[in-house]
Amino acid sequence: MSVDKRVLLVSPPIDEISCLTYLLMPLGLLSIAAYLKTFGYETQLLDSNVMIRKLGCKMDETLMKLIYDSILEFKPAMLGVSVMGVGQIEMALATIEMAKQIDTNTVTVLGGAHASQFAVKILEKCSALDYVVLGEGELQSAWIVQNSVSHKLSEVIPEGIAYRNGSDIKLNPKRTFIKSLDSLPTPAYSLVHIDDYSNDTSGWHNPLGLDLKARVPIMTSRGCSLRCNFCSISTHMGEIFRPMSATAVVNMLQILYEHHGVKVVAIHDANFTHNTKRVLEICNEISKRRLGLSLDIYTGVPINATSPETIHALADVGLVRLGLSIESGDLHIRNDIMGKQFEDEQIYALVDACRQHPEVYLGADFVLGMPEDTEESLERTFSLIKKLDLDEVDMTLAIPFPGTRLYAQCIRDGLFSEDINIDELWRTKYYSWNYKRNFFIKPYNLNYEQLYFYYDLFQKLRADKFTNYRERMKRVYGIDSSYGLRFDSDWSPYGRRM
Repeated sequence: MSVDKRVLLVSPPIDEISCLTYLLMPLGLLSIAAYLKTFGYETQLLDSNVMIRKLGCKMDETLMKLIYDSILEFKPAMLGVSVMGVGQIEMALATIEMAKQIDTNTVTVLGGAHASQFAVKILEKCSALDYVVLGEGELQSAWIVQNSVSHKLSEVIPEGIAYRNGSDIKLNPKRTFIKSLDSLPTPAYSLVHIDDYSNDTSGWHNPLGLDLKARVPIMTSRGCSLRCNFCSISTHMGEIFRPMSATAVVNMLQILYEHHGVKVVAIHDANFTHNTKRVLEICNEISKRRLGLSLDIYTGVPINATSPETIHALADVGLVRLGLSIESGDLHIRNDIMGKQFEDEQIYALVDACRQHPEVYLGADFVLGMPEDTEESLERTFSLIKKLDLDEVDMTLAIPFPGTRLYAQCIRDGLFSEDINIDELWRTKYYSWNYKRNFFIKPYNLNYEQLYFYYDLFQKLRADKFTNYRERMKRVYGIDSSYGLRFDSDWSPYGRRM
């Protein structure tokens, strides 16, 4: 095939611990690859995380040499690199620069959540980078290949792209989105070996003895109409909920089950349960086709769009884990500040529905350190968590992502921690999972001593929930969970690093 028809997509390593213990395949790149293949492009995927795991190399010059050799051998006309989190940015830019050193004609592109949020700054810092794709990237990636790679550059740059125009950096905001997700091809799962993403699940929650080794990610909807003040999803994925049809979803599940031997799918939607009718149709179709899959919805579901009926239907077709996006136990913080719009009674109803299915591992997300938080609001959150029968509590520190109301508020009121350089946010360690005990912002009415006190208090409560979980496993299934025996306090019974 012509060199002009070759595209290499690269997923930089997240961190060495994740590579070795808890690896997920890069869904965004698989979606881009499938779309480009419909235009006749030969697309290869290079997952550095798999290379670290299989070859035993580290995030150092050895890994970079392997990537260099892959680029040199494949000779891509376009190199696309995904940066979902800040931990990937340094090696992503090193890969971009290396590709330009090999061939200055190679068109270089970044995409992914983190790259989308800091597109202009990253372009300013990396002269070897040609484009940044904002949010969903199928249409934009195809345009870049067809125009830049084919040397037929159009005078009209489509929206959703940041690019270099001489010495200037330009950004065309993303305003329109793909209306019909059913029109997109199934992600190119054939580009990866699913066994490469198998994890050691011997210590995970698994009372039914399921095959949990390789959790394959899917996304069945995009966009979010909830507009929570700390979430940037709507900025680059749109404010309108755009779902695949129930039939298209189950068709994709059937392909994974029958052609790839997948046993567990991890649903990555921000709002999977947003449309109850659609979820019930998906469950009915899964049951009708007798797909022996397990469903993992760990990203969390919106409380005000999820019903007990939905929980029961999902449990009937293999739900093994569910996350609830509660965020705060204080009504003012949760509804007036965050914009969540639901009452405690709705939370209790969903928890009760889950507990009618003991095989379902139930977690909940909370946020600590919102600007308006007080000791009273945190006490209310503490009290709510104590009351809830949860297996896991994920307490995330408030993080201001660009494009959110929280970020604008922190800029306006100077709420960033004093050791944070605003100009270096695009690569700051504070966005990393490895720095979860570092407060990004300082609330109006709390000092750091108080914040750390509550952080430790919530971690103690989290440990108590794990103890209750182990007791429940013994009582219901006669299983003594190995949590606490194999992992330290940063790990949960579902193999999840906290």
